[in-house]
Amino acid sequence: CLSLSTTTTAFSPQHQPSNNAHVATESSALKQATSSKDLKDTQQQQQQQQQQQAAVGTVSTTNKRTNTNQKQQSSRKIKGRTGADMGATVRRLARSRQTAEQQTNQLQTVGDLTKLTAAIDKRLLQHSSQSLFANDGLVRQSPDPLGALLEYGDENNNAADTNAAVKAHEIVVVFGKPLVDDQVTVEYAARLRTLARLLSDHEMESPDLICFCGGISRQHDNHIADADAGFLFFQQLCIKEGISLSNVKLFVDRRSTSEEKALQCVTSHVMKEHVSEWLAVSQQTESLTDEYGMERRGPLRKKLHLHFTLLSTEYHLCNLNDIHHRSPNQSLLRPIEKLRTVDRSHEEIMSEYDDEISAFRRSLQSSSTDEKSAAGEQQQQQQQRRTRPIINGIIDCSWSFQYSTYPYSYTTDDASAFMGRCFLLGEALLPLSINMKGVVAEREFLQRDNYVTAASIRHKLVALMEDLYKTSPGLRSGLREITTDHKARKTVDIVLEGATLSLGRCIDLLRPAGLHQSSVTKAEYTKALRWLDHCRNQIQTYCDPDRPLDLYEWGTMGCLSSQQSGDYDDDENWDGGTGI
Repeated sequence: CLSLSTTTTAFSPQHQPSNNAHVATESSALKQATSSKDLKDTQQQQQQQQQQQAAVGTVSTTNKRTNTNQKQQSSRKIKGRTGADMGATVRRLARSRQTAEQQTNQLQTVGDLTKLTAAIDKRLLQHSSQSLFANDGLVRQSPDPLGALLEYGDENNNAADTNAAVKAHEIVVVFGKPLVDDQVTVEYAARLRTLARLLSDHEMESPDLICFCGGISRQHDNHIADADAGFLFFQQLCIKEGISLSNVKLFVDRRSTSEEKALQCVTSHVMKEHVSEWLAVSQQTESLTDEYGMERRGPLRKKLHLHFTLLSTEYHLCNLNDIHHRSPNQSLLRPIEKLRTVDRSHEEIMSEYDDEISAFRRSLQSSSTDEKSAAGEQQQQQQQRRTRPIINGIIDCSWSFQYSTYPYSYTTDDASAFMGRCFLLGEALLPLSINMKGVVAEREFLQRDNYVTAASIRHKLVALMEDLYKTSPGLRSGLREITTDHKARKTVDIVLEGATLSLGRCIDLLRPAGLHQSSVTKAEYTKALRWLDHCRNQIQTYCDPDRPLDLYEWGTMGCLSSQQSGDYDDDENWDGGTGI
């Protein structure tokens, strides 16, 4: 054992250097192996990273391609969807640009208020069947009053059909025409014949009340009231045609000298004599709740519906309708409107109406004589208030128009036809006259429709005068044979010249206000009203061709007279007219 150990210990120092070298070699080899392994690992990691980046790049490229394809597809869809609308869009833009350019040009061309008014009128009337053409204030065409009357009739008939279940008491009002030498005239007979024809042909149900209106015309030196003569003539027609009036009540108004007073007398008579009786038998009552939905207390009041049929010549009814719409505060139909009682008593409404009328008339009166007459009229109104009956009920009113044709519109006599045209033109100035009185009294503004109508009438009068002097010498000589004033030796053509001149002066004063150029003073309005009244008075006095009926025309429906006199072409036109 010892030998072995010594031997081992003896030989160990000798072999130590070689072992150290071998260890160093092995450590360097290990280092190299480790470094190569690390290098391989690093390369593998880099390769993996590159593969991952390549995969990510491939995915992103795929996504980009997908998004690009989707965008291309969506753009194709949009192009496909909007391609059909591109043409319409372009055309729409072109039209809008053209319209904007036109409006800009129009704004540039409108330099003052006159041009602006003309442009507005042109725009408003470009879709209308009837248009107005103004040249330096001379209007070539005016609105049709008869068309407005027919439109009102259609609306009223529709309302009547809607309220067909409500039974109304029918009241017919026949407006009188001044007699000539205390005799019924051709025009007045046409109105009465129209009423008789409606009753005989059953186009009108038997009315509850027929009222004949018209007092004694002092202007024509009459001694008989128009209503009395018209009532007698109508009685003769009923006897001849077999028309029974047994169930119809009649009222003859011998006091009224105007349409407003006539309707006041009619409504006063209805309130005093008939409303209480008709309310007693009425089966209609007010609703159980008021307009606020609250239940009414106490007994329910009875309801009554009154319907007035106004019968006259068409130009007369057109004036009533135009005044009612253009000057409502001065409407000649206000007495009928004031009969309506919904939540106020009849006494309160009529008192308010009387106060308004009195205030308006006082504003027009300036002399002491007028003030005395106004005071007497106020006392008369107060006395009427004391005698008015107290009505405990609800009254609703409506009205319609029934017209007869103006008989001189279709006569074969040239002189009568010419005077008839002039007379109708003079009557068409009544709405302007009423409106001017309100303007002078500072209660309303000048209505442009009235100015347009007056300018058109002046143009027509000028055209008639030119035709009279240039192309119708025979007509002029025929008119000169009709001496209208034996003292002054005035003839129709001279009167028409003066009337046309007066109307022209009136229009010259009203032109700034009528064309909306500038304002007009009250003094100018007053002067224009005087010229207008002079024109109307001249035409009414000297250009009315109406004449008394002949003996063989009395009490007939017109057929016999047309056959014997030969003044009219057909028999049906004599009694003329149709209903609204």
